[in-house]
Amino acid sequence: MSTTEELRERLKYKDYVKHINWVFHKTQVPPKIILIGKNSESVPLRHYNLRICEIARLDASVTAPSKSELFDDLRQRAMFEDITDDAIVTNPKIAKKYLNKTNVVILDDDNIVIDPKNLVLAILGSEVFLTNHGRFLFDVPQSPSLHVSSSTGTTSYITEVIRTVNTTLQNRQSDSRFIIEEIKLSVEPDSYDIVDSRVYLKKERR
Repeated sequence: MSTTEELRERLKYKDYVKHINWVFHKTQVPPKIILIGKNSESVPLRHYNLRICEIARLDASVTAPSKSELFDDLRQRAMFEDITDDAIVTNPKIAKKYLNKTNVVILDDDNIVIDPKNLVLAILGSEVFLTNHGRFLFDVPQSPSLHVSSSTGTTSYITEVIRTVNTTLQNRQSDSRFIIEEIKLSVEPDSYDIVDSRVYLKKERR
């Protein structure tokens, strides 16, 4: 992992953990977290003073590290599991545990994020998991093709994605929608160079 990638991970996961701990503080119940994307398979959250919470990886690859490799804490290990889209459909126990019960879905996969069609699909896929007011979190890397060298460029890109997401949900006669709760630039502390843009989406009722 390059120095820039290490910096990106550190900055974004510190923020993600801060948000998750805020959920715990607000509800006093261990939050349910679902991780999506190749970069999340090693559960970087665990390195940033994450409170004990329920964590699931969705459709992790066969090479993803096991929970015994990831967690020394036996309680956190017991509150971690791998789930699949197929299991959500075929296993009522898993469906009951996660559908409309998940507080935060984190997407960490630049290949998905910079492809608007795949990003739309990822957000739509998260909708069935998230509670009302649940959050979908991801970072947008700096990409000349997206013109996201400023908050304005990121906002334009994400606004168009969310417009497509909400139109699709409306066409499905869903009463849910996503709003952009916050977009903030992640800045390298020493040089003030923009590292990426952090996006917080919130699911709510229409």
